[in-house]
Amino acid sequence: MGLIEYYEDLRLDAEAEGNKDIWVKAAAAALAIALRKSSKARVAYWTKEAVSCIASGDPKAAGEFQQLLHYSTWRALDEIVELFENRYGDLFDLVPTF
Repeated sequence: MGLIEYYEDLRLDAEAEGNKDIWVKAAAAALAIALRKSSKARVAYWTKEAVSCIASGDPKAAGEFQQLLHYSTWRALDEIVELFENRYGDLFDLVPTF
């Protein structure tokens, strides 16, 4: 199983259970995927996926994360990862190594 399959499984579980912790893990996986991409379009896609997961799992934090999407793709990713880690902890502690 790769990281994308892991993300997809988490997303399905989160949608079924509505569990905040699973949504946060799905967001962490999406951000980990974004950090591994070099294409601007793919980075933007996975960053938006992460923010979507955060919005579903932690609606109170959604606006703060969504505002960061207005930055350039690379800056948005950096800012969102920083905010994520400040709020939820180290990104890579939530994502297994693949």
